[in-house]
Amino acid sequence: MSSLPSPRRVVPGRLCDEGLLSSATAMASIGFDPSFAEVAESMSHGGRHYSLAWSPGAMPDTDTQITLCGLILAGGRARRLGGVEKGLADWRGRPLVATAAEALRSHCDTLLISANRRLSDYRSWADKVVSDAPEFDDAGPLAGLLSGLRCARDLGFVGVLVMPCDTPAVSADIMGELAGAVRQDPQRMVLARVGDRLHPLHGYYPVHLVDALQRDLEQGGRKVMAFAGAQDPRYLDLPVASTVFRNLNAPEDWEAP
Repeated sequence: MSSLPSPRRVVPGRLCDEGLLSSATAMASIGFDPSFAEVAESMSHGGRHYSLAWSPGAMPDTDTQITLCGLILAGGRARRLGGVEKGLADWRGRPLVATAAEALRSHCDTLLISANRRLSDYRSWADKVVSDAPEFDDAGPLAGLLSGLRCARDLGFVGVLVMPCDTPAVSADIMGELAGAVRQDPQRMVLARVGDRLHPLHGYYPVHLVDALQRDLEQGGRKVMAFAGAQDPRYLDLPVASTVFRNLNAPEDWEAP
């Protein structure tokens, strides 16, 4: 797929103040507001970097760099497919999870996979495999998202670029557009949107949402759309066909062109 045009309808947002410290650091010496120093430091790990696109006049014209953690959700039970381990099932000659790994790897410094079975088999495709917490067994993709966010936070990342294992038409170009949208405000969620349809499992989730997500799960929350919509997300409108985001949930999906 050719590179997508730059998004025009992503709503710019401000940096969330939650969790930021006000210590003066080297950033202050070059004219940055010291209140942004800690978040800038937390975004400057080694590996692949992304520049933050600050609103004009808000900050000096100086590049700040962040690294992203990728997360593939592969912990589902695939009941409609007879309980197979979907991420490891054959898709056009290789494991399905390989397509998601390729879509994320070039945009992320570290790649995680959320899985609950055959963990050793998934390690070939990720830097680390995480599993759902026992108290959230069978709680759906939100449980996998929570485990991934916790791991990313422990590794020092500011957020995760996430996608499920079963959308093989979602390319590295599309995930790159989402990665680019993070630059405006890395403390705020970004979700993919095609027309009037949201795709909340293709997006960016900052790690400061860990506590809110855990509370939601403890209170019985299981709906990704409900949780995501309550977090003041931004939306990235993508000029692609809606079928690009089709999940392989049923046997007939695997037979579609």
